Amino acid sequence: RRKVLFGLDLKEELFQMAEEVITLAMDDFLKIDVHPEDWDVKGFIVWMRGKFIVDASGINFKDSRRVTILDEMLAKLKDIYDKKEKFLTTERMRLIEKFIMLQTIDTWWKRHLRNMDELREWIGFRAYGQVDPLVEYKREAYEMFSEMEGSVKAETIEKIFKVQIVKEEEKRPVFNLTKQTFIHEERSALKEGPLPENVPSPGEEAEEKGVTFKRE
Repeated sequence: RRKVLFGLDLKEELFQMAEEVITLAMDDFLKIDVHPEDWDVKGFIVWMRGKFIVDASGINFKDSRRVTILDEMLAKLKDIYDKKEKFLTTERMRLIEKFIMLQTIDTWWKRHLRNMDELREWIGFRAYGQVDPLVEYKREAYEMFSEMEGSVKAETIEKIFKVQIVKEEEKRPVFNLTKQTFIHEERSALKEGPLPENVPSPGEEAEEKGVTFKRE
C-alpha cells in the first residue's frame, strides 16, 4: 500500500503478482509430480480464460516444461497489457492501477481485521484442548495474513486485466430542440364529443379561477 500511495511504478509489481498467481494455479492443474499427459490442461485453460481473459489453448502442454508454459502465459499477458496501455496512455493506466490496488487492499485489510477480532474472541478455548492459546494465535494469525495477501494479489490482477475500456461519448444536451419532434394526438370529436366551453383550444390562452392554461 505504501508503494501505491508514494506513486511508484506498479507495472513490474503487477507482473510479479501475476507470475505468483499463475504459478499457484499451475500447482493445482499442472502438478510437478504428475506426468504431463495426466495434467488437467482443460481446467487450466478455463481458469486462464476466466481469470485473465487469455486463450491458452494454443500452447503445446504435453511437450512443454512448466517454466516454458509460465513464460508463454506471461508473454500473452504482457502483450494484452501493452495494448491496453497504448490505447489508454501510460498516465491513465498508472491511475487505474493505483485505484484498483488501493481499493482491493483496503477491502481485504478491513476483512482481515474483522477476522482477527473473531480469532481473539475464541482463541482462549484452545486451552481446553491442551494447546497453548498464544502459540495457536500466532500460527493462525500468520496463516490468515498469508491468505489475505494471496487474495489481494489474485483479485488485483484479475480486476486490472478485466477492466473494460470505454470511450467517453460526446456530451449532448438533454433537450435537442432542433431535432426533436413533438406529436400531438388530435382529439376525436366523434368519440369524446365537443370540447367544453371553459377549456381553451390549442394555441389559445384562457384563465379561469386564477389558473392559466397555456400550450407551450
